Amino acid sequence: MAKQNMVVETPPGSLFYGNGYVYINIESSYDPSVKYTRSKRLCIGKNIDDKTMYANKNYISMFAKDSLPDAPERSDLLSMGTPLFLKKAASDSGLDSALLAVFDADEANLILDLAAYTLSEETDAFQHFPVYGFHTALMSDSVVSDSTISRFLRETIKPSSVQHFLDEWSEQNAGKGRAYLCYDSTNINCVAEGVSLAEMGYAKDDPSKPQVNLEYVVRQEDGLPLIYKDYPGSIVDVTQCSDMIETIKSLGYHDIVAICDRGYISKDNLIDFDNSGIGFLLLLKASDATKDLIAKYGKKIRLRSEAYIEDHDLYGFTVRHRLFGNSGPCRYLHIIWSQEIADKERRFIMKTVSLIEKSLAKMVKKGTHLSIQKEKEFRKYFDIEIFPRTRKIKSYERNSKAIDSAIELEGFHILASSGEMTCSEAIDAYSKRDCVEKTFRALKTNTGMDTLRGHSNANIDGRFFILFIASIFRSIVFHSSRSLRIKDRKNYTVSAIVKELNKIEAVIDYKTGQYSRRYKLTAKQKAMLSCLVLSESDVDEYAKSITSSYKS
Repeated sequence: MAKQNMVVETPPGSLFYGNGYVYINIESSYDPSVKYTRSKRLCIGKNIDDKTMYANKNYISMFAKDSLPDAPERSDLLSMGTPLFLKKAASDSGLDSALLAVFDADEANLILDLAAYTLSEETDAFQHFPVYGFHTALMSDSVVSDSTISRFLRETIKPSSVQHFLDEWSEQNAGKGRAYLCYDSTNINCVAEGVSLAEMGYAKDDPSKPQVNLEYVVRQEDGLPLIYKDYPGSIVDVTQCSDMIETIKSLGYHDIVAICDRGYISKDNLIDFDNSGIGFLLLLKASDATKDLIAKYGKKIRLRSEAYIEDHDLYGFTVRHRLFGNSGPCRYLHIIWSQEIADKERRFIMKTVSLIEKSLAKMVKKGTHLSIQKEKEFRKYFDIEIFPRTRKIKSYERNSKAIDSAIELEGFHILASSGEMTCSEAIDAYSKRDCVEKTFRALKTNTGMDTLRGHSNANIDGRFFILFIASIFRSIVFHSSRSLRIKDRKNYTVSAIVKELNKIEAVIDYKTGQYSRRYKLTAKQKAMLSCLVLSESDVDEYAKSITSSYKS
């Protein structure tokens, strides 16, 4: 579509009015009743000087149909708020320097642009990037095609380059003192041929499809992703953990405590943690051993004032105990009880008992036989007598002792730590483990990572790398804006911040060919920009930098 208000030469015969608008006669006719010629005039634009004017749509319709300018490489109106924010985030965090240690400037800028696109558009479907680049300020000097992006993912982002970057990124973010690092993995379904990493496994979303596994290590204090790794979908978490322990060890921290969920508990993994000098804080799986611990210590914890932990409104205390029978060193076990969870589970158990009882009554009334599978399920809470030959129910009765025992176990969970810490410290550290879960949830919900779109291992590797950079961006946006969410969580989510910053636009001045800020900043936009110490003058300077990059 042709742009209005473009600068053109003023046509001969134009008429200039005192208000600055330019008109032209389009029709003349003699009126004998008044004995003079009447003219019909049409406004074709606004005067600039003696020779040039801003053309409007009437001018374009009359004069410029065959001489319209070629379509520009970028729009005359560019969204620049989010690109400015993310450029500052990359600079402040050292992300740009870590990329430049591995890639050249053009490659690094394209990586940042693709990550910004992924965060802003909430997708990794890069075939739409050229449209995004036309309307958005970029760190790159030009908008690349989707085929160029595909080739870039396959050929430039190589495993060796990724590892080099991760080494640089880890070195930059290594700190002194104790560091809590949250480790978890997820799986992504993939049905594309040519992806050898995609194998059948224990998929959480759709177990009928092949999957690729992806693991992240995230720093707990600010949710910053430090490292990632993809691996075949058939490998289970507990097996892959030993490889990640070696990776965590290489991060450069002096005192590491790895926080993991129950899927990583094994005797061999804990030995690996010990041998590598890495501490751990793990949630124990429900087992006979944990039931025995709860039976032994439960009465000393449940609703006992001396076990109350005020900061968390929970009950608990810490004991030293071996995890695997009589072998291995003693660990610090933090046995915790929540009245809220216990009440919720108690109601669920009693509802289950009621439903089973109704089913049993109906089966007795109809003379229905009881399957072996159902019998096993029902005997958890009922004593049942069955006619052996027909498997019909002869009688049934609630097993109050079994029901009470099940209820007594509810509300408990046990954290195991390698080093000494109080129960309150363990709860506080583990409760913040959700930073890695939030990262995965955001990647799947807000970047389209729920399904892999690549059709080769090289393409998948490249996409995972761009998504990792996007997750770093997201972490910085989220952590830097935490003060804004104290009073208003709804309007200061990462998605809301990105959408609001996208409204900050730069418009071109047709006379000078330069971009400048289009509107005043809103109070909300100023608050968001201030999270990274950005001001209105920074926005204006960024608009000028766009001009110098895009001016032909």
